[in-house]
Amino acid sequence: MIEPEQALAVYFDAYRQNRIEDILDWFLYPCHFVSDADDVTLMPLPDREACRPGVERVLKWHHTLGVTRRRIVRQTCTKLSPRICCIDALVDLEDDAGNKFYDFEGLYTFVRSGESWRVAAITHNQIPRLLACARARGLLEP
Repeated sequence: MIEPEQALAVYFDAYRQNRIEDILDWFLYPCHFVSDADDVTLMPLPDREACRPGVERVLKWHHTLGVTRRRIVRQTCTKLSPRICCIDALVDLEDDAGNKFYDFEGLYTFVRSGESWRVAAITHNQIPRLLACARARGLLEP
């Protein structure tokens, strides 16, 4: 079995390759998202179909911006038990030439499910940064 840090890299690789079904396979349902915004948004997602629209929306925005890479700049893994770990990651979103669009920080709670790791919860500040980047480039209304 791969280590949780490797699992995070494989998870991001599925985003890079726009493999929606593979991304959805990473989540252990029900999963929970906490997103920074004007008001912090709590999103319990009971199943993959509830998760799908958010994943598709992020992929669409990234495609519109020209994001092709997610580079993990820093990650710290805290193993709470042999079955639970939290990864604090700083991630740069870039194009093929390495030009940075924006960065975000996320806390990923991975749990062992059988012989693999799955994401049970994500807390992140990505969406406000993504939207600000899109607005700055005239892709969204202010």
